[in-house]
Amino acid sequence: MFCTSMIDVADELGIPCYLFYASPAAFLGFMLHLPTLNTQLSELTPEFDESETELAIPSFCNPVPPKVLPSFFLKRNGDDGYSWFLRHAHIPPVHPVGPLLDHVGPAKWLSDRSQREMIMTWLDQQPTSSVVFLCFGSMGSLSVAQLREIALGLERTGFRMFCQMGSWNGRLGWAWCAGGPTGGFVSHCGWNSILESLWHGVPVATWPVYAEQQMNAFEPVRELGLAAEIRLEYRQGSDLVLAEEIERGGTGLMEGDGEVRERVKEMSEKSRMALMADGSSNV
Repeated sequence: MFCTSMIDVADELGIPCYLFYASPAAFLGFMLHLPTLNTQLSELTPEFDESETELAIPSFCNPVPPKVLPSFFLKRNGDDGYSWFLRHAHIPPVHPVGPLLDHVGPAKWLSDRSQREMIMTWLDQQPTSSVVFLCFGSMGSLSVAQLREIALGLERTGFRMFCQMGSWNGRLGWAWCAGGPTGGFVSHCGWNSILESLWHGVPVATWPVYAEQQMNAFEPVRELGLAAEIRLEYRQGSDLVLAEEIERGGTGLMEGDGEVRERVKEMSEKSRMALMADGSSNV
């Protein structure tokens, strides 16, 4: 998405140009709708960002509250980043692909293989669907105070916990620890993580942190009924998510609405069918 300026270079050289857009189609629809939104909101005051006014965006079935819009949009008055996103929004025709998942790579990235073996041994000893996996992405950063709330909240649920915090080079990878004992995923809602969870049939509790993750969280919770909610509007540096919220979200994730788990299972089957012979994404 951030390489749209390279289209001009390709045109000058007479070379076909394709941009890989890794965010979901719903967020792409928001991007394409930005010029229209910009016109509609040009006369509104900054207080709009804190209002209850919801936006009709063609790629979403439900009205979207301002609090789940990405930070660049909420800072559109005086933020150069917003003008750049307006430029990126002039995207050429779209060719849908996916789900695109790396089922092997994450295990290879782990620098300490003994750590992986230790974790897998522990996971293999746990009952089916008894473990909550937490991961806030390669760029997610939480305070010590927030980590205390997480530990306290999950301890109150009584479920086993597996928490991934660290840099990209140490990323454990959701793909090889999903399924079996892992019954739920507390996620920052990066789109790769959501796709991997759906592929493995493991429901998510949403805790977005940055970028487009608030809208990513809104889609499975409010649009599709595929996730439980801890927060939708959380952003890096926001107020603490308290232990009570985490306990409620974790319990809802593991013991809550059976319909959500059934929908996730159904979506898992559909995503696998898409990659089979004659499937919509089979090439």
